[in-house]
Amino acid sequence: MKAVIVNQPGGVEALKVQHTDEPETPDGHVKIKTGAFGLNRAETYYRSGNFGEINEPRIPGIEAAGEIVEDRSGQFQVHILAHLDHPFWVKLISDSGLS
Repeated sequence: MKAVIVNQPGGVEALKVQHTDEPETPDGHVKIKTGAFGLNRAETYYRSGNFGEINEPRIPGIEAAGEIVEDRSGQFQVHILAHLDHPFWVKLISDSGLS
């Protein structure tokens, strides 16, 4: 898969688009084919090294919308997470939205 990866702290040049292995989907989780994403302030601080250590390599992205392509939770009957013209808040703490 293609992903934006941060390997070391830095400016915008620290964001690299790379090919990486697609991770396994753990039980109780879903895999989303990202249709759109946003970079928020916390991710900007993290990328610059001002928000804790970077555990390299890291795929940032806590704001994403897309299609659920694998459901290991058994809780989704509809597989579109969000239409971009009707945004809503999904409370979860997870990275990798930029993949």
